[in-house]
Amino acid sequence: MKKINKAGTALLIILTLTGCGTRTEARERDEYVFYTQGVGIEVGEDADEVISRIGEPNRIASAPSCAGVGCDEVYIYNGFKISTYRYDGDAEIVSIELTNDTVATKEGIKVGSPESELCRIYGEGIEFYGGIEYLSDDSRLQFFLSDGRVRAIKYLKAEP
Repeated sequence: MKKINKAGTALLIILTLTGCGTRTEARERDEYVFYTQGVGIEVGEDADEVISRIGEPNRIASAPSCAGVGCDEVYIYNGFKISTYRYDGDAEIVSIELTNDTVATKEGIKVGSPESELCRIYGEGIEFYGGIEYLSDDSRLQFFLSDGRVRAIKYLKAEP
């Protein structure tokens, strides 16, 4: 019985190491940062500070938070949206979504880019229904795909 357990454990370790190679590579990257107007924006940052650096949005949408307290706000700019959670006067960026081809990731991927270009630049990611995700220690970068092209890009906090 011990031989089977040791062999099974060894096989599991080998499969885990080879199967997670792309995930490990993605985690070695720096945190994913979106740049606009020369300003880097990261999930988790203070939204008010970021807005003061990049200027007023075209529109702001707000609603009571689905968490039950506080307020969710979306700052809408040309080509991207910044979603925030405001509680007790402080606002934190919870996601950044690129919505058209007027903006791109630091690496040059934008809405409309071919999936093949995405994979060439970022490597293999973690597939999820409708897209591919890349991880860093602090953030996630999701690409939503349809018909072999990027349809939306979203920066999110890493899940604990």
